[in-house]
Amino acid sequence: GKTACVRSLIAANIDDIDQNKNTALMLAAENGHASAVKELIKAGAYLDQKRDKSFETALILAAENNHHECVKAIAEAGAKLDEKEDAGETALMRATKNGHLGCVKELIEAGDDVNKCGKHGKTPLILAAEIGKTACVRSLIAANANLDITDANGKTALIVSVEMQEPE
Repeated sequence: GKTACVRSLIAANIDDIDQNKNTALMLAAENGHASAVKELIKAGAYLDQKRDKSFETALILAAENNHHECVKAIAEAGAKLDEKEDAGETALMRATKNGHLGCVKELIEAGDDVNKCGKHGKTPLILAAEIGKTACVRSLIAANANLDITDANGKTALIVSVEMQEPE
């Protein structure tokens, strides 16, 4: 069906971009079309194109929207794991702050840096602590996330987690 149509059109220009600098790979990743993502990668699509203004890549879009099969395919194809969008966040940071455990695990398995700091010095662990995503916290710790890193306010993930608790 639709994947066959994508396969037929790939020959035209795999890296065509629209007015927002979206490629077919970016749109497929953002919308979770894993089979189209795989076909585009197989045909040689550029993995690290950045969207106009937001600078999001296909990997960031897939991670933010919880499309772990797309994340896996793009990461395995060699996309740059440390690319940041305009707010200074990587795909791992986006997946973590949205609580997308499957994507977090795929990115960790692909070798993403669990201690990379984004905007305001926040690591994926601190972002997970902010929103209380215990499963993400545990996965990051299991991947050797540094518990002692502090954000721009001098707070560790533990301090952030305690501050975010609801009153009893």
